[in-house]
Order: sequence, then C-alpha cells, then structure tokens
Amino acid sequence: MSLALTASQPAGAISWPASLWRAGVPAGEHYRRLETDATVEVAIVGAGYTGLTCASSLAERGIECAILDAAQPGYGASGRNGGMAVTRYKSGWASMHAAYGHDTAYKLYRLILAGVDLIEALTQRHGLDNHFSRQGHLTPASSARASQRLHDDVRLLNEVFHDSTVRMMDAAEVAQACGTGDYLDGYFDPRAAGIHPYLHATGLARAVHAGGTPIYGDSPVLAISREGASYLLHTPGGTLRARKLVYATNGYTDMFSIQRSLERRIVAVSSAVIATEPLPEALAQRILPDNVLVTDTRHLVNYFRKTPGGHLLFGGRGSLTGVEKPQTYHGLERRLVETFPELADHPIAFRWSGKVAVTLDDFPHIGAIGENAWFALGYGGRGVVLSHVLGAALADCVTGAPASLGPMSDNAFTEIPFHRFQVPGMNIVASYYKLKDRLGV
Repeated sequence: MSLALTASQPAGAISWPASLWRAGVPAGEHYRRLETDATVEVAIVGAGYTGLTCASSLAERGIECAILDAAQPGYGASGRNGGMAVTRYKSGWASMHAAYGHDTAYKLYRLILAGVDLIEALTQRHGLDNHFSRQGHLTPASSARASQRLHDDVRLLNEVFHDSTVRMMDAAEVAQACGTGDYLDGYFDPRAAGIHPYLHATGLARAVHAGGTPIYGDSPVLAISREGASYLLHTPGGTLRARKLVYATNGYTDMFSIQRSLERRIVAVSSAVIATEPLPEALAQRILPDNVLVTDTRHLVNYFRKTPGGHLLFGGRGSLTGVEKPQTYHGLERRLVETFPELADHPIAFRWSGKVAVTLDDFPHIGAIGENAWFALGYGGRGVVLSHVLGAALADCVTGAPASLGPMSDNAFTEIPFHRFQVPGMNIVASYYKLKDRLGV
C-alpha cells in the first residue's frame, strides 16, 4: 500500500482558515488522496487528534489501519483550537460526584489527568515540536455562584480525592495572574498544558504515517456500503475496504453526511478566535505574566492565553449558523477590550473559527454504531485532552475491550429531539445564557 505524500498543497484543494497557528510555521506534509482501491483491517474516518491517537495506539499493537480525511491533518478543530490541554470537564467535580457517585467521578478525574500525560508521552515518544508546556490552567469565577462552585470543587478534590495540587486563588492573585480585575477568584491546576495545536496535529500525523499507517488526504468519504463482513468506504478517487470502521469526525461529522445518526446526536456550533499582534514588553509583563491558560465560568465562555509568539489569543462563541462574516468577531473583540482595556488600540492580527460538537449532557461519547463500527465525538470545547483519551479508548474497542469511561461510554447517548430546529434553538439558548451571565447566575 502506498504511503506517498507531496510537499505542498495543490491548487484547488480545500481552503484553510487564516489562523495564527498556520502562520509562520512550515506547512504540514500534504497527504495524497486515495487513487485506487485498497484493503485494511481498520478504516478510520478523520485525521484529527481522535483518529490519529487511535491509529497510533493500533499501530503499537500491530493492527493495520488507514486514515481517510476530507482535507488534511490539522484542518479541523485539531488545528484551530486554543491549544489548551485543561484538566476539567465542562461540569464541575462536586456536581459530577453528586450526580454519578464517588467511583465514577474519581474515574473521570483520573482519566483527564491521564489524558494530559498521554499528550506529553506522545510528544516525547515522537519528538513532536508542539511547544508542550505545563503552564497551568486558571478557571476564574465570573459570579459569586460560580465562585462557590469552584470552592466546592477544590474542597472535594482536597478532602475526598486527596489531591492537594489544585487550589483556589483569591481575587488579588487572579488579577495578578490574568492582568485584569474582571474576576472574583479562581480555581488553579498547574498540571494543565499548552500546546501549538497545528504542529501537534501535523507532527502526530507525520509520526503515524512514518510508522506505516497510510493517511489519505483530500479523500472525503462520500458513501459507506457493506459487502459481506466488510465496509466499503467510497471516495472520489477509490474505495477503501475494511473489516472494522472508526468514525472520528467530531464537529465535522455533517461534512459529507455519511452517518446521519451521529450527526443527530450532536449540535455542531462555531467557536471563534482572535489573536492580537505580539504584545509589547510592557503589556506582556502585565497581561498573563506567567503564561497561565484561562477559561472563565461564563455560560458563553471566554478563554485566553499567550501564544509561543507572544500574541494574546482570545476565544469564545462564533456564528450560530456556521457562516463566517466580519460581524462574527465583533462581540469577541468587544469582550477582549472589556477584559483588557489597554488593548483597545492594539491591532488584531488573526481571526478564525471552527466547529465544536456539543452534546446534551456536556460529555463526549464513545460507543459502537453497528457491527464492528465505533465512534467518538462531542468534546464541547474540551477536546484537546479528551480526544486523546477517547482516541486511545477507540483502539481498545477495536481490539475487543469495550470502553469503560463512565458517562462518556453511556449507551443512553441518543439522537437529539427536534435536531432540525437546532439553529433557532441555539439562538434562544444563547440569549438565555447571555441573560444569566449578565445576572451572575
């Protein structure tokens, strides 16, 4: 089977977002599209973190697989995100402990810490030039109620899970760490890491490919059929036959509608990101002076960090329709200046967006979908770590060990009612969340 690739992107290929992460770094290898018929044991659809981690784990076990992607590694969320490998789920520890019990909550806690360790291990094993650094993650409280929930989380971790690493910062510490007095106090975990997401995706793809796993770029799966015990994945250039199938498409599951049941289990929303020109020294010493990663507690969440090149990256809600236009970024730019008034006249250098897959219970999910077929998706903005966790768990599923990831492997993960009304529904929810943020509840 050919492992051929070309050095640069050909004319007419799918267009890339104008993100900070692809600026000023070498372009990743351009993997040729599938041009013939081929056969493997496992076909993986999607060359993001989930699919690449699954492929890496399968290769370590000597299982032949191949990856098909409609674009190239790093095109989707894996190359566009904030590069923040955080150690929290969207739900807090105390609420998860109350909802699922001690054993399940503790398992979730161990899983997310192991996920950051896995990223570090992959970085070291493959010599990835992805700027991995344990910078620590701060969750600053935007309201008194959010502050109480964070205190409850720290207390549970300290007293029940016997984890003294996490601590609360008071208002003065948070103001010093962030460079803004916008928050009350905050939850800090030094084990969280920052990465360069595009270099991580392309570096991991390079390592997987060099290890013998074919990656076929520009090869959208247009249809999937069955022939005996095999799946046939039909692309514009050829057909890939496989006995087992993995869907690793997350927020881009609707790109070619090959698995409508999965499409209807998530809502793909747009997350927008802006990045300033590099901060001058005086501002760099005041804004995030210790380079912590920040995700606030607003319902319409904002996250920010400094990048390896000294830019300030600031992310939040994008277009609800997924159609990108200049107005998409106006609210985000206003929020940036509200948080850091000294940046009112500092130029914005980059604006881009990408899709985030949201589920009803705010957890990603992994499971079987048909005979010898599995999926993992729905990271809801926490995918840097959790895509690696679920990607490795997918490899376990393929080899006959069902995933045991608490609510993330819950069989109750069903289609969302009235899914076709998602856009008007999201507008209503966004307005509701905006009101709750304004009222501090």
